[in-house]
Amino acid sequence: SDKRENWIDELLDHPMHAALWATRMCDITKCDVGAMGEDQLTGARRAQMWHDWFRKRFENNMSYAEIVRGVVTSTSREGLDVVEWMKREEQLIHRSRESFDNDYADHKTLDLYWRRVGADREATLKSNAELTAVAFTGVRLNCAQCHKHPFDRWTQDDYAAFANIFSRVIFGSSTEANVAIIDELDRRREAMRADRSIKSLPRVREIFVSAELGRGISGSEPGVDVAPRAFDGRTFENCDDPREPFYDWLVAPDNPYFARSFVNRVWAVYFGIGIVDPVDDFSVTNPPSHPELLHDLAARFRESNFDIRELEKQILMSATYQRSASPNEFNGEDRRNFSRQYVRPLLAEVALDAVNKALGTSEDFGNFAREGALAIEVGTNQLSGDPERTLQVFGRGKRESTCDCDRRTESDLRQFIFLANDKSIIRKIQNGSIRNLLLLENDQLVPQLYLRILGRRPDVQEIDIGVKHLSEGAAREQAFDDIVWALLNTREFITNH
Repeated sequence: SDKRENWIDELLDHPMHAALWATRMCDITKCDVGAMGEDQLTGARRAQMWHDWFRKRFENNMSYAEIVRGVVTSTSREGLDVVEWMKREEQLIHRSRESFDNDYADHKTLDLYWRRVGADREATLKSNAELTAVAFTGVRLNCAQCHKHPFDRWTQDDYAAFANIFSRVIFGSSTEANVAIIDELDRRREAMRADRSIKSLPRVREIFVSAELGRGISGSEPGVDVAPRAFDGRTFENCDDPREPFYDWLVAPDNPYFARSFVNRVWAVYFGIGIVDPVDDFSVTNPPSHPELLHDLAARFRESNFDIRELEKQILMSATYQRSASPNEFNGEDRRNFSRQYVRPLLAEVALDAVNKALGTSEDFGNFAREGALAIEVGTNQLSGDPERTLQVFGRGKRESTCDCDRRTESDLRQFIFLANDKSIIRKIQNGSIRNLLLLENDQLVPQLYLRILGRRPDVQEIDIGVKHLSEGAAREQAFDDIVWALLNTREFITNH
C-alpha cells in the first residue's frame, strides 16, 4: 500500500500529468483559435497561452475553485491602471507574434476565455452562457433557448436569466482605454518624427465589465430582459459584475452542481465512464448510477478545499480503481457498476505521443507549437498535415461544440485501419531510433521491443515467435519492421487497461 501510494504521488507530480489536465481543461472551456479573431499563427500562440495558464495551475495543485475563479471572473486589467495594462498587453502582443515564449501563465485570470469574437453580440452571449453552464455545473441549457427543455426543468426564462449573468462582459475598448490609446498614439506619432525605430502601437483590446454596453436577452416574453439569476432562483441584481456573486454561489457548500460536476469528470478520466454519463449532462432524466458515491466524493472534495490531487489520489487508491480489466463469469457484460476496469482507448494526444515514444520519432507541428513539444503539450485546436489527421482519427475534436461530445471516447474502425495501413506510421517504423535495436542479437532484441512498445517483458512463447520470425524467411530488417508493426497494432498498445 505504501509503495502504491508513493507511486501515485510520483504520477500526480509528473509534469505530463499537469499537461494532460491542461489539455482536458482546454477541451472543457473550448480553447478555440478561430473564435479569437486572430490570424492562424497568432491564434495558435494565444491558444498555447490558454493551455499554459491551466498547466501552471495544475502543476502547482491550485485549488479547483481558485482555477475556476480565474476563468469565470476574469478581466484583462486585473486591477492594473489603464496605462500599466496597455504596456503589458503591448508586450504580450509583440511576444506572441515572435514566439511561444511569454508570461501569460503568470496572469491572475484567463481573460482569453471571454475573447470569443462574433458578429452577433447576442449569439456570443448565449454561447458563453451555455459553455459556462456545461463546463462548471455539468448542465446543458441549450435546449431551453427556444422552448422549455424537453428533458429537464429549465425554461426559456431560466436560460435568459443565466445568460444575463454574463451580459455585462465586453470584449473591446472601454472609454478609459480609448482615451489612453488615443493619447499614446499621439505621443508616438510625435516621437516617431525624431526616432523611426519606435514601434507603432498594436491594436489592444480588453475584457471589461460595462452595465451601459452590456445588454441582456429576453426570455419567454419578447422585449423584456430577465434579471440575472442562478439555477436555484438566486438573483444577482444591484452589482457591478454579476459574475462575482455567481462565483460565490458556484463554490458555496450547498451548491449541488459545482463539486459533483468536476468529481464526475475526474471519475470518468480514470474509468472511461462517469457516475453521471455523459459527464456534462446532469439532468432529472439522467440520474447518477451511484448517487451515494457521487455525493460522498463531492463532499470530500469540498472539505479538502477542492484539492484536485487529493481527489485523484482517493480514486486511484480505491479498490474500485485497482480491479482487473479481465472480466470474470459474473461481470463480463457490466458497463455501469464498476465491478471491473473497462478497457478504453487512449486520449488522442496520448496515442500520438505513445507512437512517437515507442518508435523514437518526433512530431513536426510546424509553426503552431513549440519546437520539440509533445502532442499533450499543444494548446491549439488547429493543426495540419499528419499530426492533425492522426489526432482526428484518434478522437480529438475541434472544440466547436459546447458539450463534451466533441471528443470521441470510443474506439472505432478508423483507428485500427490507420495503425495498420497509414503511410505516416510506416515511415516512422522505418526511420525511428527504434531501429538501433537491430544491433542486438535476436534473443535480446525481442524483449527490448516488448519493453519499448508494450512496457512489459514477453513470455516464452512470444520470445520464440519473435526470434523465429527474425531468423527465418524475410530479410532481418523487414522481419524487424513486421514485429514492430504487429506490436503497434495490438489492443494492448493502443488502449488503457
